[in-house]
Amino acid sequence: MKNVITLYHVNLKESIYQPLLSVAFCVCGLLVNTYAFSQLSVSNSTSNIPDISNTDIESLLHYYDHQIFFTENKGQWDSNELYRAEFPLGQALVTKEGMLLATFNAEDIQASYAWGLKEEEARKNLQEFNETPVKIHGHGWRMEFVNASPQMSVQAKQVHKEVFNYFMGDNAGQTNVKSYQEIWYNNVYEHVDVRYYPSAEGSLEYDIICKPGFDKNTLAIRMAGITKIKKQENGSLIFRTSVGDMEIPAPIVYQIVEGKKIMIDARYRITDDNIISFDIGSFDKNATLIIDPIAMRWATWVNSNSTGQNHGHCIWVDQSDGAIYIVARVDGSTNFITVGAFDVTSNGHVDLVIGKYLEPDAVGGVGSRVWQTYVGGNLDDNPYAMEQGPDGELYIAGYTGSSNYPLSGGLAFSGSGIDNRAQATDNIFITKINTSGNSIKSAVIGGNGSDGAFDLRTTADGNIVVCGNTRSTNLNTLFPGVGATNINYGGIDAIIFKINTDLDVVDWINNYGGSGLDQATIMLVNQDNADIFVAGYTNSSAFPTLIARQSSKVGGTDGYIQKFNSDGTMIWSSYFNSALSKITKILCMEFNGDGSELIFGGITNGLHASNISASGVYDNSYNGGTNDLFIVNMDTSQTFNFATYIGGSGNEVNMMGMNVDDNNDVFVFGYTDSNSPSLTATFGALQTTNFGINDKIFLKLSADLSALIYLTYYGGSGNDYDPIGQRGIKTSNCRIYTIITAQSKDIPLTEGALNTNKISSTSIYEPGLVVWANPPDLINNEIFSDQILCPGQTPEEFTGSEPDYVLPVIIRDGTTSVYPDIGTAEVYQWQYSLDSITWIDVPGGIYQNLDPILIGPIDTFTYFRRIIGGDACISIDADHVTITVSVLNVDGTITDPLCYDAAEGSITLIPTGSSSYSYVWSTGDDAISIDGLIAGDYFAVVTDALGCSDTFFA
Repeated sequence: MKNVITLYHVNLKESIYQPLLSVAFCVCGLLVNTYAFSQLSVSNSTSNIPDISNTDIESLLHYYDHQIFFTENKGQWDSNELYRAEFPLGQALVTKEGMLLATFNAEDIQASYAWGLKEEEARKNLQEFNETPVKIHGHGWRMEFVNASPQMSVQAKQVHKEVFNYFMGDNAGQTNVKSYQEIWYNNVYEHVDVRYYPSAEGSLEYDIICKPGFDKNTLAIRMAGITKIKKQENGSLIFRTSVGDMEIPAPIVYQIVEGKKIMIDARYRITDDNIISFDIGSFDKNATLIIDPIAMRWATWVNSNSTGQNHGHCIWVDQSDGAIYIVARVDGSTNFITVGAFDVTSNGHVDLVIGKYLEPDAVGGVGSRVWQTYVGGNLDDNPYAMEQGPDGELYIAGYTGSSNYPLSGGLAFSGSGIDNRAQATDNIFITKINTSGNSIKSAVIGGNGSDGAFDLRTTADGNIVVCGNTRSTNLNTLFPGVGATNINYGGIDAIIFKINTDLDVVDWINNYGGSGLDQATIMLVNQDNADIFVAGYTNSSAFPTLIARQSSKVGGTDGYIQKFNSDGTMIWSSYFNSALSKITKILCMEFNGDGSELIFGGITNGLHASNISASGVYDNSYNGGTNDLFIVNMDTSQTFNFATYIGGSGNEVNMMGMNVDDNNDVFVFGYTDSNSPSLTATFGALQTTNFGINDKIFLKLSADLSALIYLTYYGGSGNDYDPIGQRGIKTSNCRIYTIITAQSKDIPLTEGALNTNKISSTSIYEPGLVVWANPPDLINNEIFSDQILCPGQTPEEFTGSEPDYVLPVIIRDGTTSVYPDIGTAEVYQWQYSLDSITWIDVPGGIYQNLDPILIGPIDTFTYFRRIIGGDACISIDADHVTITVSVLNVDGTITDPLCYDAAEGSITLIPTGSSSYSYVWSTGDDAISIDGLIAGDYFAVVTDALGCSDTFFA
């Protein structure tokens, strides 16, 4: 385990007129967020500058954002420069003494760009051009680490494949010049290194990496060349330069203790000679970072050239073969529809897009799109839930406005499903499609009002349970005798029903509600007893409750949660209260591992005090934006256990999915327009900031909701979100699968993606498929070797290799970058098991090899394994070795002498359990049998080939 505190200087992206550099200081156990640069103060004068679009310039600068690398100096520059990185508005020069930084006047850059265009235009038209070239003003400074160690050295890491050639003036030139992804200043102080690298977002960052034993008082940075540094009352800094002022906000410092964010008091300290250090309050110097690495494994576009909006809604993974199934909806037509699929032609309005994918076997490999098809009718058809039934078929639910929504097709299914397509407006559809993607069967269920489905679950016996909403007043007329009513209680009511696997018989319907809007959004079915749990939200003051934990509405909109038995009879029903006048919507829900607890969540702008933990959770305070995400743990009898907020200062727009892994840790996927530092990513995040307007956030919480184990942003420079949908995530065998929606062309995809080029414009949403691994894939992960012991012996040392994580190359709109640092794979825990099912940690077994002193004598057959990644999921193919205990048992047959003193007795030994025995008798004999014995006491020691022995007495 390693201790880390990180002081982040986060990128500002509000303006193109800024140096493209951000900074991250990693210090022992704390996280301090500040900014490296802010927008320069420049004049508003635009005289003599033609009408050049800011969009053009921003595109130019954004292109160069992604081209940051350090080029070695082989003589093409001054000998003091070891490496150089170029930016549109500056440079970084690597010297032995420290990093030299330069920024250029943005107005001059713009004017120079315009001057160049005018000169080129004049030359093209054979016109005289006498305007004086624009002089570009700049300012440079060096970041010097005060009293740095004399052992400080510079190292370049991660060489690029490309090389450069320089031919300058009369010099012979420098050829095969290499470039690198990272520059490291090693041993800056004792236990302190500094790493410069381009981030996943494409800008330059640096980490000050401080290892255990680091002294916080040594960290001091002289900004040599900055004209003046002034500290503001709000704690921020002003850097005065010859080309403008830069504001550096006050540091935000917190410590990650077992995954929980603990705020630490911190302030800048400035001396007269422009030295910056930090006054940091007390913190836990012994706190260790939870090592639970997560990395993106594979990501690809599902569609990339849709004519209208295309949103990814559902994902499922077949546990038997790992096949990935996705469902999206497209308004118009799209690409990557495969030959031989059920329907290869768009049906004119909003259609379903259903696809089957296989991820690559190895990171960097190419997956496959097995098939992809349209399903739809003449109007809008929108899917919201998908699940695989016990029959292996895929079941999808949503709403359809089509009068010709397809009820059948292909050869896999027979008969016809229920057909209510003639009913008014929107109706609920349930479609099953085979895993070959070439046959479907559907039912359309609805009444004389708008009806829609938002979730679907299958039961152990193959039935399907659906929940959603209804405005209909003739359901009992259409489905008599199954529990439905012809009453609409308040405009929009909740509805749940069960239908058989052939989609031709409705077992029961329960439509209910209060005087307002009642929405059933999510549900669960207990596979052992078929109990049904339904959750959603309501603004009705008379929503039906029964044996309720909270029987009255408090907020403007409250959540609700209910339990029904297998025939649709309500067992209990309760509000889940918001704070006064606030809004809470339950959107997602899962069981814990044994089905005794409900983990649910959604969005809120304030929970009732009884619905948020007073302490002991990651965050029990609302974060002040439009909405936060919330996650709750409650047992199935309504006992509240704990709840936490997750959010920033903006709007957490939607919780798109929630899943629980084998450790009962909680994965959440949603969309947000919040940004760091109000919503801060964790160490090892793919993306540390919101890259555009809305981005996806993907996070992991500990089972007790006390620790934020992982959080990353995911998105591009545009608007990436979906306001509706709750089944967008699925876990399987230490992988987490998500379907995302994005307008951006530059979302992070991986080497091996099926396609990385979004053809449609940035005003069109397209779906993508993203696979995460927890832990990431490993190479060189082996342990040695099986042993056979005698009872009571201690085994020899188990040895293991040094593993490494395998991380993908990131591709954003054609530009590649390395994956961010996620820490070392050399985080070990040895475990033992007597049955290879239940595993127990070996106390102290946290090193590469397993010392036999930690094991002690073994008396029975035992498995040992070494897991990597601390609290991460344990994959089914985790490497293990066995100890076979050789149990030697010796019996014998005895023939007694007929007379007391007659020498005619005999003994024959019968050893079992091994082979190749040796014998030592009390008589001195060494054979398996002895004879000619008189009456008396005899014994023999039998030893097998392993050296195990047993004694037989006669």
